[in-house]
Amino acid sequence: MNEVCNDDSLLLMELRSISERSAAVSRFNNQNFTVEEDDTTTDVAAAVSVVSGDPTDDSEMSLDQSQQDLDILHDPTTESFHKSNAKRFLALNPENSNFNQYWYSTKTIEALSQAILEILRKGRYDEGKRVAFLSTPSLYFALAPAERVHCKLFDYDRAWENDPGFVFYDYNHPVSFHDAKTLQGSFDMVVIDPPFITHDVWKNYAITSRYLLKYNPIQNDTDDGRKGHVIGTTVKENKELMMELFGAKPAVFLPNCPHLVYQYNIFLNCVEDCEALKKANPEFEHNIRNSASQ
Repeated sequence: MNEVCNDDSLLLMELRSISERSAAVSRFNNQNFTVEEDDTTTDVAAAVSVVSGDPTDDSEMSLDQSQQDLDILHDPTTESFHKSNAKRFLALNPENSNFNQYWYSTKTIEALSQAILEILRKGRYDEGKRVAFLSTPSLYFALAPAERVHCKLFDYDRAWENDPGFVFYDYNHPVSFHDAKTLQGSFDMVVIDPPFITHDVWKNYAITSRYLLKYNPIQNDTDDGRKGHVIGTTVKENKELMMELFGAKPAVFLPNCPHLVYQYNIFLNCVEDCEALKKANPEFEHNIRNSASQ
């Protein structure tokens, strides 16, 4: 996320204080939580470290990590885990207008999380599938610990700087961040949601993406068809830009950002391989029915 918005940015929400964010993070770090889900209460106390940022001992996830990665990609219970994590993130992290933050809805976070895992599962990847989350903290923290261990969150908001995967990121300096040389060319996928929709901002994110990805996102760099995968969200008017920068096409599934004043689309450069985003978002049909009945 970037700094204070300018006159050409999206419509800002009411300013929420930094102390409110700090209090939310503190509550998370010091309490156990339960999540109400379809009349049942799921105990998530054991998963507090998903958002709290508690570092994990590397010695505990060395020999078994590769098998855990494979298991999580095929685990049918992962979907509910993403849902509970999404609800927890939204409850504890109010949108901060200083950073032009507009969170996805729970269902959208769930769908995008499933899409990420589906693409990784279908791809030809080495062990340790790596995803760079560029200004997409809600998606990063929706993942299970075993899913996140190889991932990084690149963000301007330091609210999550205690998480071991956090990398401070300012899109105005697209390849200037901590440990840049080590991270260069080490990711299989980037997931992007910039704070602004302008072309110059997107072009900086594209520079970062190409720097981080192992392979070219537009064409296959290898004989076995590998390429760097990209998922991004922006307005439909940026369709040609997304094709130019990433070879990305719009998905059928439309993301729901409840407090955003206009509709986003999801763009990805492997849309034909992603079943999770080929269906319409049921939230919009539900909203249409509710509006018609009022």
